[in-house]
Amino acid sequence: MISSKVRTDIELFTRLFCSQKYMEILKDTSAYFNHTYTDKTFT
Repeated sequence: MISSKVRTDIELFTRLFCSQKYMEILKDTSAYFNHTYTDKTFT
């Protein structure tokens, strides 16, 4: 059984890590879409 303090720390760490990963993926994805569709769509 994990103590509630440790579990909370793990949840916080997981949320932080996932949000950082999510932001990286978001940046990569938006950069990809910008690179792919800029000339066709957004001009």
